[in-house]
Amino acid sequence: MGENNEMLAAVQPWLAALYESGAATLSPTGAVNMNPEVRNLFSAIHAVLAGGEVKLEVVDTGGAAYATLESHMDRAIGQVGKLAAELGGADGIAPMGA
Repeated sequence: MGENNEMLAAVQPWLAALYESGAATLSPTGAVNMNPEVRNLFSAIHAVLAGGEVKLEVVDTGGAAYATLESHMDRAIGQVGKLAAELGGADGIAPMGA
């Protein structure tokens, strides 16, 4: 269970930056509403992971916020990778609900 807390701590700054940038909003009732453009990107990711093909074109990076989000993502990926290696690889990571 402690590993999951470490994983969450590793990705929390990135998730917070995504939220602050408008990737999703939280309603007063607790429902998460994803930005439709972000939702489309997640659908594209799922298509790639399922073996499909996606075409993507970044027209404008959006300025300084882009660099901040990229930095948070890179840091999170690095920390999660390090934790996974310490746990014996991806097979050592318990599902979040476990």
